[in-house]
Amino acid sequence: MFTQKEITTRIASISRRSKTLREDVHTVLCHVAGHVLAHGDFTAIPKLLDATTGMNQKLIADWCNRFAFVNVRGKNGAFVVHMDKSAREACEDDAEKVVARLLASTPWYELKAEQQSEKPVDIAALLNRVAKTIEKARNDDRTVVFNSVQVNEALAAIDAQIASVMADSLAQHDAEVSAENRTH
Repeated sequence: MFTQKEITTRIASISRRSKTLREDVHTVLCHVAGHVLAHGDFTAIPKLLDATTGMNQKLIADWCNRFAFVNVRGKNGAFVVHMDKSAREACEDDAEKVVARLLASTPWYELKAEQQSEKPVDIAALLNRVAKTIEKARNDDRTVVFNSVQVNEALAAIDAQIASVMADSLAQHDAEVSAENRTH
């Protein structure tokens, strides 16, 4: 059995290696983005995603969607990658400049908080996905579990959240109108 000191030493080693590995992945991602821009070849992205697991895969896929001129989507437990031609054509920098800029930017593993604060929650889209999921299950003759008490509780919780969002939206609108009226 390891001593406490040996355990602490090994944890420190794991931490260093983990940091190095994340930095290596970031470097590879930046160069892949340059390669996609220069040559239109994104075949390294699925290979890299296959070499990683879990949350890392999602963060890498999100980074690629933002910076590597591709669209990465999860499908049936795998990732499907397609060229984002409009993003590639809109880029005015050459591949070397893109790689240098990306290497100096926030790495993929630090983007999570930024993404959550930037990504809005679309209530209608969420509710439509629930409706489509139920419809698909019924069309596939799968069992749809319906507990009226739990469903009513869930609907009441949704209704309360929507009412709160609406109240916040109205308050913000009223504040904007009031501010606009003061400037006129």
